[in-house]
Amino acid sequence: AFLFVISNSIHLLLKLSTDVSSLQSLVISLSNQVALLSEQVKVLTVRVSALTEENELLKQDNALLKLENGELRSRLDSNSKNSHLPPSKDLFKSKPAFPKSGTGKQGGKEGHTLYQSLSPDVVVNLGLPSVCSCGCNLSGVSVVKEVKRQVFDIPDPKLRVTEYVQRQAKCPGCGKGVRVEFPQGVTNHVQYGNSVLAFCALLSNGCHLSCEQISQLFSDLFGQPLNPATVIAANERCYDRLAPSEAVIKAELLRSKVVHFDESGLAVAGKTYWLHVASTDLLTHLFVHEKRGKEALQSEPSLLPNFKHFAVHDCWASYFNLEHIQHAVCNAHILRELEALVEKEGQWAAKMKELLLELYQLSQEGTAIVPDLAPYLLRYKQICREVDEEEPLPIKAAKQGKPKSSKGRNLLNRLSGLQDCVLAFAKYQNVPFINNQAERDIRPAKSKIKMAGCFRKKEGAGYFARIQAFISTARKHAKSAFDEIINALMGDTFISQLYPHA
Repeated sequence: AFLFVISNSIHLLLKLSTDVSSLQSLVISLSNQVALLSEQVKVLTVRVSALTEENELLKQDNALLKLENGELRSRLDSNSKNSHLPPSKDLFKSKPAFPKSGTGKQGGKEGHTLYQSLSPDVVVNLGLPSVCSCGCNLSGVSVVKEVKRQVFDIPDPKLRVTEYVQRQAKCPGCGKGVRVEFPQGVTNHVQYGNSVLAFCALLSNGCHLSCEQISQLFSDLFGQPLNPATVIAANERCYDRLAPSEAVIKAELLRSKVVHFDESGLAVAGKTYWLHVASTDLLTHLFVHEKRGKEALQSEPSLLPNFKHFAVHDCWASYFNLEHIQHAVCNAHILRELEALVEKEGQWAAKMKELLLELYQLSQEGTAIVPDLAPYLLRYKQICREVDEEEPLPIKAAKQGKPKSSKGRNLLNRLSGLQDCVLAFAKYQNVPFINNQAERDIRPAKSKIKMAGCFRKKEGAGYFARIQAFISTARKHAKSAFDEIINALMGDTFISQLYPHA
């Protein structure tokens, strides 16, 4: 019995040993499978992570594509009432950016009607016929009524040639040669007078004709060929003689409480330069610079480094780097951007547009202060908070760069950050609602490019800027630009008489 028990125990031990070996093999196999599964999990984890990143990038790309698609659609829908485009780009006639008062008279402009002159140059008396149609003799018949009709016409254009003869002699007492000097400015044997030079400068800068066109017109009018180089010489001489007038204009603009500023691209020698303007309803200053931003605004020809009052301009960021001046932005630009968002059913844009137009009317179209502005400021801030909730946050691009914001978000940033500048017209006297003054004064440069082409040299663009600014100032004072250019060539202008203290 003892041996039987021992035998069974041994048998059991052998069986247990076999089972342990099997278990060890199973454990090893399971360990290998666990290791394999761990590797697969790591691979899958990396793959899931990569797919997640790829999905996020695709989401961002999709959002950017939607944003770009919206911008392209807005470009297609852009016109003069919801963007900076001029009315000539409109497929259909659009309404103005903000309502007009509607009080203007219909028909031609006042002051452009032709009236009979009280002192005609030539009077032709037609008299009476000698015999009536019935055969009766009309001699000695008294006149019972006179009817006057006047014809305004141009006399036959003709160049007037003035010859100066200088006589020289010797003094019988001392033997010294004596003579009367030629008039000032008469320096050559043959030359054009100041009227011809003023005519050329006015056609070149005020009427925007090219040198070749002026030469052809001169030949057609006077039958005398004109070298195109004469036009350039006339511009150069006017530029030099107008330097004192430009200094006076700049000094007066620096004293003004409100000045309008703007800039526009100008083609010079195949490159894009910038024509900068500073103006009021009576004065205009223009200058040309290679840059548009900070470097140009703080350059020597610019008024802004020394200006300390209200500057009305668009939302170009470089202006706001000048912290020593007071800023007022052009709300016509704001209204056009709001109108574009209203067309996309932007609720907040409609509210903001309504608020600005309401303040525009309360300020008597930007000419008076709104007495109780506090409720409108609360509405303004509430609308900005609504915009912050409605407009999407900036989208980070897949590539490196600044996160891209929607047009609504960009407009919100300006409205909220530049609240005082946007509402300056309602807070301060004589601060206008729009910057139309500067835009009108810079428009001739665009006409110059369209009619005469680009400037071949920077000097020519500089001539145009100074002469055009003087012509604009003369017309604002109801002066004849032609007569004033002649006076400038002779060394005196109306500006020095009107502003003797400058």
